[in-house]
Amino acid sequence: MAIGIDVSASLKPIGVAGLTLAIPAAQIAFLIDARSNRAAFAAGLLAVVALAFTLGLAWLHQLGLPSLGSIGSVRAMVAVHGVVNTLVAGPAMLWAVHRTRPKRR
Repeated sequence: MAIGIDVSASLKPIGVAGLTLAIPAAQIAFLIDARSNRAAFAAGLLAVVALAFTLGLAWLHQLGLPSLGSIGSVRAMVAVHGVVNTLVAGPAMLWAVHRTRPKRR
């Protein structure tokens, strides 16, 4: 997606569509697998919700919808998007995956 933004605008829709479908699908598949581990499921669900929020924010910004208010500026959207992904979605998913690993003996 970054290449589409900076280099070739024609690649951007491919990256956006691919990431919008692939990442949530992978996380939902993980959640289905992690149902028996409550802690991993909760952390994975938090990651999915955070990701849905940031994807929604990005789509609203991309479509130019005015409903974003003060967060609608590129600077604010990127800051919120980055902070939520960096501090919530990423760590929550990593912790969830870590919780599902088999114990070493």
